[in-house]
Amino acid sequence: MAFLVNFAFPASVHALTTIPYKLNFQGRLTDASGNPMAAGTYNMKFRIYDASSGGTLKWSEQRANSASTGVTVTTGGLFSVQLGDVSSLPANIFSTTDTATLYFEIELPTPATATCTGASCESYTEGPMTPRNKLASSAYSFNSDLLDGLDSSAFAQVGSNTSFTGTLGVNLSSSTAFTVGASGTNVLTADTTNALVKIGTADSTSQVLVLDTNTADPGAGATSTNGAMYYNSTSGKFRCYQGAWTDCITAAGGATLQTAYTASTGGTTPEIKADATRAGFDIQDADTTIAGTLFAVRGSNAGGLGTALFDVSSTGAAQFTVPSASATAFTLQTAASTKLFVADSTSARIYIGGSAVTTNPITLVLSNASSASDPTGVAGSMYYSTAKDAFRCYEAGIWRNCIGNTDSTSGYRYANDLLGSFTTTGDVFASSTGTGAATATSNATIATNRPGTFRSTTGTTTTGRAAFGSTTNALALGGGLTLYETAVNVTTLSGATNRYSMVVGFYDSTTANQVDAVSFVYDEGGVSTGSTASANWQVVTSSNSTRTWTTTTTAVGAGTWVKLGIIVNAAGTSVGFYINGTLVATHTANIPTGTARALGFGSQILKSVGTTARTVDIDYLQAEMEFTTPR
Repeated sequence: MAFLVNFAFPASVHALTTIPYKLNFQGRLTDASGNPMAAGTYNMKFRIYDASSGGTLKWSEQRANSASTGVTVTTGGLFSVQLGDVSSLPANIFSTTDTATLYFEIELPTPATATCTGASCESYTEGPMTPRNKLASSAYSFNSDLLDGLDSSAFAQVGSNTSFTGTLGVNLSSSTAFTVGASGTNVLTADTTNALVKIGTADSTSQVLVLDTNTADPGAGATSTNGAMYYNSTSGKFRCYQGAWTDCITAAGGATLQTAYTASTGGTTPEIKADATRAGFDIQDADTTIAGTLFAVRGSNAGGLGTALFDVSSTGAAQFTVPSASATAFTLQTAASTKLFVADSTSARIYIGGSAVTTNPITLVLSNASSASDPTGVAGSMYYSTAKDAFRCYEAGIWRNCIGNTDSTSGYRYANDLLGSFTTTGDVFASSTGTGAATATSNATIATNRPGTFRSTTGTTTTGRAAFGSTTNALALGGGLTLYETAVNVTTLSGATNRYSMVVGFYDSTTANQVDAVSFVYDEGGVSTGSTASANWQVVTSSNSTRTWTTTTTAVGAGTWVKLGIIVNAAGTSVGFYINGTLVATHTANIPTGTARALGFGSQILKSVGTTARTVDIDYLQAEMEFTTPR
């Protein structure tokens, strides 16, 4: 088969999207002898390439009877189609910037399948007709390469850099008549509704207006007109033209603020003076919160900001900084120069009344509290309690009287440095049971920091027991804050062949297992009821033989002095156990309270295995109780 073609293409079909993107195409089908093909509906393929042979396929469209898109051939073999009916015809393939020359190609299936109607019945095995036809323009389509006689290089394009050599006017009323920005943030906005030109927007992104910089004022001319402004890099100031060039920021008399500060009048005239209508000065972050320093007074520093001597943050926090050490870094004094408060940064000291000796002292008055309850404590805090008539200090995790219970009506206090011997008739006694020289005697070894010590020994009896402590059980927990403290030295550790246990603290018996106790326990063999066989210190609270045990993480050391402390809160609902001032355990269960469960205090050692004597040294003992209700 052969064909004749009659069609016309414009040079470019770029135009408004209202025009149809289709091209009319007419042809005539003939057989090999030139005779017209019979009328009917034929299967065909149309293609456009960018070369006469090979090249890149730019567009294709298949007309198939099975899809009801076949080409209708009339009498004489004539047919007419619109290219783009089946496959859209993109306008940009006709752009001269994309392809300068295009070629049109037609392919028909074999004669046997030329008019078949079944799905995919066509057999395209004979190849397209050759040669391809080069596309040309119709006469008037040449004008489509221009717009009103102008080439595209004369147009402003959205995606290209454009320079205007003529004037450009924007004539409309809008708050965003003209904008310049990036990533959704406007850098410049012309608001023709309100006659404003805005730099940036009200958001977190800071946009700045940078003026022209010059080393000197411009001469006469268009730049020297009222309202002009630039930055003078020589003087480091903004310059404004108001009939003449002058500094934009000025003080009274035409001087700049910086000049006024630099040329201080030496005290005869204030550099800053409040307006008569104001009672003082207000410095604030007006519409935008300043996260850092709101106001700062700085020391001298040529060419930049000096060290902040005093600054106030936007949250109200104030800070004084002294760059170099000073004995009077901060001073608060009376009008008569009497010092009330002095901060000495040289010696890291705070003085009340100053460091000099004076005739009339300045006193420090702490807060007075009438409540019988102490406030939440912080280590090192102190106040005066009118309910207890005493200074109160917070140390080792509790509130206590700073100067002790000097008034016996408000509490009980016992302290003994163990300088003498003790019998069963005193406030504190030593006792021993069993045979084989179970003893409890005063220790003759004295250290420079331990004027009196006491040694308890089991003797050589397997069941030897030695105790040292209060004569009677007279302390009823729950009636006030109660403390016990002592220092012990385990000279030889307990072991499988010579085993013993040790109890230190509050307990009710020195000759039998404790029914009531708040104590430290060393029980390497796990002999005591409920204890764990452990080389570490254990603690126990026992009320009527119901016990709560805790094994601490602190091991018992041989030949090492250790300070043991017990603090029971006023209500008797919590006990803190301390080793060398560190809290190692807290108990809130099985704490013996009330007079029926009254306790004594001290220490005892009990042998359970072996016949070799074992000894423990005691340095001092101290017991205190602050009565909730004075007697």
